[in-house]
Amino acid sequence: MSGNRSLTHGIALAAFSFVLFLPLIGAGFVHDDFVWLYNVAYRPRWYGLTNSHQSFYTPLTWLTFKIDWTLWGLRPFPLALENLLLHILNTLLLYRLALRLWRSHVAAWWTAFGFALFHIANSWAVMWISARTHSLATFFFLAAMLATVRYVQVQRRRLIVAIVIIACCACSMLAKENGVTSIAAVAVVMCYVGGMSRLRDTWLSTTILAGALLTVLYIYLMLRVWVGAVPIGANDGWYHYSYEMGVLASNLKEYLSRTYLIAAILAGAIALSQLLRGIRPRLERLERREIIFSLMLFAVTLAPVILIRGRSGLYTYLPGIGAALLLGVTARELYADTEENKRPHTLKNLSPIIVVVFALGIATVGQSLKWRRMGRTNSIILTQIAQQETRPEPNTLISIKYAERDSRHRFPDGFGTWGFPFAVKLLYRDQSLNGEIVREGTTAGVVEGSRETIYLYRADEGNPKVIKGQ
Repeated sequence: MSGNRSLTHGIALAAFSFVLFLPLIGAGFVHDDFVWLYNVAYRPRWYGLTNSHQSFYTPLTWLTFKIDWTLWGLRPFPLALENLLLHILNTLLLYRLALRLWRSHVAAWWTAFGFALFHIANSWAVMWISARTHSLATFFFLAAMLATVRYVQVQRRRLIVAIVIIACCACSMLAKENGVTSIAAVAVVMCYVGGMSRLRDTWLSTTILAGALLTVLYIYLMLRVWVGAVPIGANDGWYHYSYEMGVLASNLKEYLSRTYLIAAILAGAIALSQLLRGIRPRLERLERREIIFSLMLFAVTLAPVILIRGRSGLYTYLPGIGAALLLGVTARELYADTEENKRPHTLKNLSPIIVVVFALGIATVGQSLKWRRMGRTNSIILTQIAQQETRPEPNTLISIKYAERDSRHRFPDGFGTWGFPFAVKLLYRDQSLNGEIVREGTTAGVVEGSRETIYLYRADEGNPKVIKGQ
């Protein structure tokens, strides 16, 4: 019966994410997508293992994009579908982790479902193909935590489980820099699940595992230095660290609102639903150590980005795990008396949950539509350029000039200030070409010895359009 319930929950969680995202993904590439694809298209297979990418060392993600380029080329839908499937796997792993931690299907369901409703982070993770770095790091992060629970709770095959923990932590780091926090998360899980008494009983094996994890971290940091990746904590453009209390407080407020505030709203909806069923919700058995465990995971995963001035919706994808786990254990307590008071669920008493889930679902779609609009606009523009000039001369600068920012089609937001040159190179399979998007009246940066082809951006009849200039 327990296995059937887990299977039902898993199917429901996967179906929920498919319904939300599948109709929206694959409209086109945006921002860093062009940079990733350009590099994997024109670099050798092992380049990403021995070199940094955009100042970061993410060789595991590099390999996934290299395989994608070989299989799919410039077709965005398969790449976006992979992101969606990876997000669903993360949701299911989190379900399994909560089930092992709380031993409650109610807690596991609301942990995973709550995570699936963190709309800003999830929209970024699914709709932006380059966000795979975060999703992939989170997958191995969760796998390491799940293996740690087994390591503490089960005595059999501990060496194999320890190797799995080490491998998952290493893979999380090699997918994205914030994967370094997986080691701290393993320590948090060990302390929570095992307690100090059990850790003292297994101090030798625990010490060896800790030493192995720290060795992996040291090797990873040395690899980053070797490949020339930007030092962790360096002030590099968008990733500008500011050691000011104001930045810390502002970021903390923002990230708490995207995670714990949503979790609190969902918990409130569950409590109100229970009241409508005639059951008085109680939280007396919610332990302080469970709250501390959630906050510790949140602090650990948020630490690498909490002092960065530029805030990204992706930065709450991994930290959302802590908030989701607290929601799950809270839901377990809110439903604790349900078995004793078997009052039926009705549409009326479920209405608070339905309203909140519907509102968060709409918010997810709204966020996702912004990404879809950017991708679609980029695809239309590149198609029109290719139709108007089938083969430009080598060393040509292709520039798009626009009068005003088109907020409806999010132009030029979809290319950013860095994506269009790589899009041009990919479009014509010519590395000598360059691209630039500038306002009308601004002179493009034409290099001596090259020529410029100008396109004018217009939103005629509500559709994005570029017209080749004379």
